[in-house]
Amino acid sequence: MNSSVLELIEKVASRVADGKLSATDGSAFLRRLVHGPALAFVVKWTATPLDDLALELFKSLIPE
Repeated sequence: MNSSVLELIEKVASRVADGKLSATDGSAFLRRLVHGPALAFVVKWTATPLDDLALELFKSLIPE
């Protein structure tokens, strides 16, 4: 998966850990990111099939 996407996820997790973002808001953001069309579009255009597998894994681990 694109490293900038992983960095974004890490920033959200850090903000939740620091108390700057509620866990509910953080999880809602991750659900929108993982199940939304923007990330699917980015993953579709990467040359690495592992990105596709990673996205499917995240979709199965993070319910919509």
